[in-house]
Amino acid sequence: MNLVLYCGVILFWGSSWFAIKFQLGIIPESISIAWRFYLASLLLLFFCIIFHKKLIFKINQIKWIAFQGIFLFCLNYYFIYLGTNYIKTGLVAVIFSSVSMFVLINGYIFFNEKINFNVFIGAIIGIFGLILIFNQELRQYSFNTKLIYGIILNLIGTYFASIGMLISQRNQKEKIPLVQTNLIGMFVGASFLLILSISTGNNVSFDFDYKYIYSLLYLSIIGSVLGFGFYLKLLNNIGAGKASYVNVITPVIALGISTLYENYNLDLINSLGLILVIFGNIIIFRKIYA
Repeated sequence: MNLVLYCGVILFWGSSWFAIKFQLGIIPESISIAWRFYLASLLLLFFCIIFHKKLIFKINQIKWIAFQGIFLFCLNYYFIYLGTNYIKTGLVAVIFSSVSMFVLINGYIFFNEKINFNVFIGAIIGIFGLILIFNQELRQYSFNTKLIYGIILNLIGTYFASIGMLISQRNQKEKIPLVQTNLIGMFVGASFLLILSISTGNNVSFDFDYKYIYSLLYLSIIGSVLGFGFYLKLLNNIGAGKASYVNVITPVIALGISTLYENYNLDLINSLGLILVIFGNIIIFRKIYA
């Protein structure tokens, strides 16, 4: 079961990188993300109504669901997308892969979880592998204020994502249903994103171009409803630290799609990086494929 969840989420999120390209342009990124999560929450609402899922929770449960929505479906996306104005996607992928480390540290600090040595070592190997994979892009950077600003924004977004993952793990341990949590959390996250975007001067708008609409549907259904559904279930099954390694593998899948459809060529260093990412994966997951 865990293997199905793991393979599913890396396929869903790895292919989502390709769809995101069609979301960039006319509509501000934060507005597009808000539409994505509003649509995903609407689809989950239909699911809950059709299958008679409970939608009424205690005040304390709603508070924690809202926290998950703010950290996992709002703040992390907001800061990471802000950061992409200053750095390219390769460096963004490398920075976000450190979410595994943040999860381990924050789990220890806030939730009294032991730091898993295998996850720690595997994450370091995987991050180094990503650095080799994106080495050509990373070597193009010169040390300046723009680079620092982009790195800081992405680190903040990555940190918030790790908090959201741990809150989701906490909510599932408290027996708060995952589907309903995602429904409410995505709605809350989208609403906060909309408020943040408007407060920074963006207008609420929509692009009726078919490419934008199709990519929005793909990101809502595959990237959000299924992607986060599979990922957060996996997170509950094996722990946030191990599950977060998905974020190291996902850029590799995206790169594989680029190799097939965009004639991206892997060189020797890229290939070595890929081997390291796979090796890190083996170290972390060798005992949980069940």
